[in-house]
Amino acid sequence: RYPLERLLEFLGRVHGDRATLGYLSVLENAVANYNHDAAAELAQQSCLDCIITLNFDTLFEQALQRRSIPFSWTLPLVGEAPIPNAAARVSIVKPHGTLPFEGFPYAPNYLAASLQYTGDRPQPETANLIAAIARSRPVLLVAGYSDNDWDIFPLLAAAPWSTVYWCQYVSPERASTPTSCSLPGR
Repeated sequence: RYPLERLLEFLGRVHGDRATLGYLSVLENAVANYNHDAAAELAQQSCLDCIITLNFDTLFEQALQRRSIPFSWTLPLVGEAPIPNAAARVSIVKPHGTLPFEGFPYAPNYLAASLQYTGDRPQPETANLIAAIARSRPVLLVAGYSDNDWDIFPLLAAAPWSTVYWCQYVSPERASTPTSCSLPGR
């Protein structure tokens, strides 16, 4: 009944930042899916230069790296871009934080510092960043997102996107279940 972020925040407070990373290490074995590969393909075709992901995993990073597409990270709640990259063609924005990624400097607080904020309400740092992205990139492509992250969905809905494309993958087993998502007024 509680969001993963709240549980991890509690575990981090009780057991420390390193323990939080330990609990999430199971995600390091995750495998990129069509959403990650499609984003990398769009980036390779110069049709995508920013990814906003709420996932802690590094699957977008892996998909981009496989295609030799340089990227940078932005973690708004940490207050810095822990991986600036002057050659970056894609900016990966991770409002909920991130796991470590091979070959890049990392500190546990890049995850734990953001977790302590996600449980209360949308944070101004994240709201400002998403609004700035919407002003500079007026088209939003949403893929593989269920629209139930209470702290981000209102920000996506309020941002000044001119066009929104929403692609939702439905597994063959659930294909008979209709799904639909939309942003209010779009």
